[in-house]
Amino acid sequence: EVYDRVKVVNHDCDADDLVNIGTTSRGTEVWVNPLAVGRKTIMIGGTVHHIMAGYGGGRKSVLPGISGRQTIRQNHTRALDPSAPRTDLKVGGGRITLNPINEDMDEAARLLNPTFGVNIVVNTSSKHSGLFCGDFHNAWLKSCEFCQKGYGKPIDYEADVVIASCGGFPKDINLYQAVKTVFNATRAVKKGGTVIFLAECREGGGAKDFFDWMEPLKRGTLDADLRKAFTIGGYIFYAACEAISKCNLKMLSMMDPDVVRDMKIDSYHNIEDLLATVDFKDKSVYVIPYGGSVMPQLKEEYDAINSEFTK
Repeated sequence: EVYDRVKVVNHDCDADDLVNIGTTSRGTEVWVNPLAVGRKTIMIGGTVHHIMAGYGGGRKSVLPGISGRQTIRQNHTRALDPSAPRTDLKVGGGRITLNPINEDMDEAARLLNPTFGVNIVVNTSSKHSGLFCGDFHNAWLKSCEFCQKGYGKPIDYEADVVIASCGGFPKDINLYQAVKTVFNATRAVKKGGTVIFLAECREGGGAKDFFDWMEPLKRGTLDADLRKAFTIGGYIFYAACEAISKCNLKMLSMMDPDVVRDMKIDSYHNIEDLLATVDFKDKSVYVIPYGGSVMPQLKEEYDAINSEFTK
């Protein structure tokens, strides 16, 4: 019924008729779908912690939502530290202020000047738990605060061992999706500690672009190659390898151990075999049943993130 009375357009980031609405202070040329230019626009999105932009939703409806490929690439490349072979320390889940990706996205959205914003936060069962509507930026900030209160988990220390599940199907349908749990779990483990990662991965690695970066990893050119030809899949792969380097990652999965070995993942099909390799004696342990959603944060970081919403 909706399709009978509402025109629905699938945005093409490579379309020839994209319109330039300006350039951000960081030099991102903002090309967007012409249907949104000069019209009243309502931005609708879901708000979650986001590995690059701090939070999803809000301004992301414009960039990357209806932007051109080059605009998206210019923005997303800022996830890499410009002066060191690593991710930029200012980007990451819950980080808004000084986050170059977030601030660039916000500028791009303001160039379009959206009329209204609708932001949805869901619970671990994917049911609506919060709805925030109004000014596109302020309503989004309120949804971020709600998301942080629900999914940000303060911890007093990093543990020796972290056991983390993605939260079940479909969050562990493939490694590309399941790796969100790796990002969260490694925030809670000591350097050199152990993460036990439970992810079925019945569809294997997932996005082709994700495992395409295995060869640059083997050659030792992952950072250089990603800077030359940035892709989202490549960055997720890069960030995953970076997170895994902090710990010993042991994975219970259907994944072929040989496929993920170069990522420094030890994959097991049998839980008894996996547990036999872990020393739990006198060790501190965290268990995270919904590792794809819950983000552990050391108390200092937790307080700093929450202070963003009281300014």
